[in-house]
Amino acid sequence: MIAPALALQQAVNARLKAPEFQALCEVAVGVHDRVPKDPSFPYVNIGYIQPIGDLAQGYDGSELNLTLHVWSRAVGKVEGQRIAHAVRLVLTPPPGDPPPFDLEDHELVNWRFEGSLPLDDPDGVTTHVVFTAQFLTRPTA
Repeated sequence: MIAPALALQQAVNARLKAPEFQALCEVAVGVHDRVPKDPSFPYVNIGYIQPIGDLAQGYDGSELNLTLHVWSRAVGKVEGQRIAHAVRLVLTPPPGDPPPFDLEDHELVNWRFEGSLPLDDPDGVTTHVVFTAQFLTRPTA
């Protein structure tokens, strides 16, 4: 069985590379698990996924805390915040909606947007938006 954090990483990567996400951003956005040496801006970096055990209702589930980083060099913070909002729409739909994606060997039980924080990078040019969300899973097998 694949680890839940790896299943989430694969699903998030695929979801952010899908045409639906790219259309919401209004600009071409790179998606990187590991950022290349000279990336094109804007881009989303899949930061880290912190798995926390979640023993609930007789199964060994996982609480997965996801952090993504949005990087933009457009003037101001608008582009970075627009991309972060598109991330929110495709990864954390409102409660009651169907799960935003399938996970290999795991079921997505619940999800929630935690926050996004736009920051000025010390280089004086780049906007960095830190995006966080939580996903609760349980094994399917």
